[in-house]
Amino acid sequence: MTKTILFLCTGNYYRSRFSEIMFNRFAVERGLDWEATSRGLAIHLLWEDAGPFSPQATAYLTELGWFDPALPAVTRYPVQASLADLEAADRIIAIKEEEHRPLMDELFPSWQDKIEYWHIHDLDQATYHEAMPLLKAKVAALMNQMAGRNDIDLKKLREYCLRKPGTEETRPFGPDTIVFKVMGKMYALCGDESQTTSINLKCDPDDALVFRAQFPAVQPGYHMNKKHWNTVQLDGTLPDAFVYEMIDDSYDLVVKTLRKADREKLTS
Repeated sequence: MTKTILFLCTGNYYRSRFSEIMFNRFAVERGLDWEATSRGLAIHLLWEDAGPFSPQATAYLTELGWFDPALPAVTRYPVQASLADLEAADRIIAIKEEEHRPLMDELFPSWQDKIEYWHIHDLDQATYHEAMPLLKAKVAALMNQMAGRNDIDLKKLREYCLRKPGTEETRPFGPDTIVFKVMGKMYALCGDESQTTSINLKCDPDDALVFRAQFPAVQPGYHMNKKHWNTVQLDGTLPDAFVYEMIDDSYDLVVKTLRKADREKLTS
């Protein structure tokens, strides 16, 4: 039986909705028999003409290539959390403790010990380019923890990359270095070792700065264009799901640079 995870934020307009969309997008791929939903703890605080869905969440999802205007999680209007929502959930996460614990105390005081809290700012304290990569990393880490995945090795990296459309494994720099390319363009580079210690991945420059500040294992790309590439240390400090998400992002960034004809080949 599929279990339910409930994401809570204040308006059910921006952070919790992004979390719901990302979780559901990757749950099957990660082998999770879970489904996400989301609610708001104070949707009356939204302005009158806010509309159904956050423009900032729309922008970030579009940048990731994940935005689908037909998704129910995009088209519906914010929903106020109810006791029935809490009772129906198998796991509940509120996006920012400082903001949401007082609201839980006010609305559902007997549920406090059943809530997990994160610390992701709303737009009053961080731009979406600052907050959304951190939220994305938290959701990725959550899915990794739920799937029980850890200890990425070369075999797992190779299998993951080679499942991506148009990917080929090459060794243009010699026998000890593996380069994964999509339609002839590199998106990942790592050593040919059973326990490879790092992987180079392309990254949006703004996200790269956020990740480097947040995670010591994410560093400027070694022997790469440091504005656009990260070297990700596989030292066990990063959740596997976050590493896989960075591989996804690198692949997607390179695909966007391909000729239209080559992009169409990937989907045919």
